[in-house]
Amino acid sequence: FKDLELSKEYFTRLDKTVFTLLQIITLDNYGEPLREVSLYYPYWGWIPFLLFICLGSFMVFNLIVASLCFSVARIHNEEEKNQEKNEEFEQFKRLWIMEKQISILNEKQAEISMHIEHLSESVYAYMT
Repeated sequence: FKDLELSKEYFTRLDKTVFTLLQIITLDNYGEPLREVSLYYPYWGWIPFLLFICLGSFMVFNLIVASLCFSVARIHNEEEKNQEKNEEFEQFKRLWIMEKQISILNEKQAEISMHIEHLSESVYAYMT
């Protein structure tokens, strides 16, 4: 399309070509270059535009899907880490409660041992 005499320089230089292709892929004012090229090549001039729009849209759609998948995977990993931390916290909490209960039981056992010892001394003193 470089040699065509178009009203604007759509495809003459690399920077203008990239800008025109960006307009086409975003469907922003893509009709002007399409109409002008179709005037010179009425039967097949629209084919490169259609192919570029389809392939470009496919690539952009894949980029969007890939970024969504990456975000969902990252959120899932963060949730798993949070769940593991919560489970670990719950285990420590249960362990702390069990240690507290064991210390209470030890205190009660010592108290009961003292009472038994006192009773055994009372019984021994009563018997003798």
